[in-house]
Amino acid sequence: MYDKYRDAYAQRNAFLQIWGDIDKIKSMSLEDYTDIKNANNFTYWIETRTQACGTIKGTWATKAGIYGKASDRKLSKRQYFDDGKYAWYRSLGEDRAEAFKIVREKITTVVESTLNDKLEKISEVTTIWPVFKWKIAFLYYNHNKGIKLLPIYTKRILAKFLNEPSSKSMLELYKIAIERYNIKDLDTAFDFCLLYTSDAADDLIGVD
Repeated sequence: MYDKYRDAYAQRNAFLQIWGDIDKIKSMSLEDYTDIKNANNFTYWIETRTQACGTIKGTWATKAGIYGKASDRKLSKRQYFDDGKYAWYRSLGEDRAEAFKIVREKITTVVESTLNDKLEKISEVTTIWPVFKWKIAFLYYNHNKGIKLLPIYTKRILAKFLNEPSSKSMLELYKIAIERYNIKDLDTAFDFCLLYTSDAADDLIGVD
């Protein structure tokens, strides 16, 4: 392990100690998932407490499907329901509890697909943003089985960096990067992330 990646390994291990149990994902409450008063909530860990494993901070909080509001800022009523405490996509329905149930099922699918090494199923998951679901997958994947995922989560910018069409899937782009840059393990994956970040510093965050 390179010393310069100590924070990344430590953050990922700390996350898995709290959220590594799939049964905890299946049974988590809305407050467990997103609660501005709880620094151990799932969404906060993905976005903020594991930044050394690739950042998605700076994107809209709606990337998580439903989120606890930290301000009184109103969202578009055409796209979101907002009950003052939480906001979520209208496509999830009017009821907060039912909306979260759908989101939790999506998160469970991402985690189970990752643990079972059926990564193609992650591409089919909707509602939560791609940057969010691919970071979840990276944190849960057993990289000792071989590198298939990278700590980079914005498809459009990764495609641009690789000079590949953005029509390629995220898994296709990961495979190209891994082969082209001879990425063998997590250390070399983080090496690539540094190279990528340096090149794409002004255009890292997106919804795709």
